[in-house]
Amino acid sequence: MLENAYQKINDSLASDLLDEVMKIKPYTFEKLVVDLLSKMGYGALEYGSHATVASGDDGIDGVIMEDKLGFSLIYMQAKEWALDRVVGQPEIQSFVGAIAGKHGDGLFVTTARYSQKAVDYAAQHHIILIDGQKLAKLMIEYNFCVSVKKTFEVKSIDTDVLSDYMDD
Repeated sequence: MLENAYQKINDSLASDLLDEVMKIKPYTFEKLVVDLLSKMGYGALEYGSHATVASGDDGIDGVIMEDKLGFSLIYMQAKEWALDRVVGQPEIQSFVGAIAGKHGDGLFVTTARYSQKAVDYAAQHHIILIDGQKLAKLMIEYNFCVSVKKTFEVKSIDTDVLSDYMDD
């Protein structure tokens, strides 16, 4: 029961969180995604992770350096689109073209959802996709833009300790 209640609370929180994210300006959304990735351990701001300038980014909204020297890079595209909108294959294809020859990995993040063709195309080109639901769940999992209200401990009997008190 507790697990079901917890899931319902998190589902409601994820929905509310996405509604709040939708109020953010698109360029600021890009920064939010870069900051979330940093919180998840994918690079750190002092290592050079950043959102690119608003215009002239050639379809790349952020670059994450996974190590201090920048040997491993993640190129990120972030689209803050209406929750009922669908990102299709052409958007993913365009992103693949933008990062071609850059020797890094690709991450496409949206508040919307992906078409099956987009998912299939991304898989063929090793692009990681994060939709609105996954984004909200990651924000919750990494305590990003959320706060802990209450913690419950679930306890069980420690039979090893009790066995020391049992008569032989």
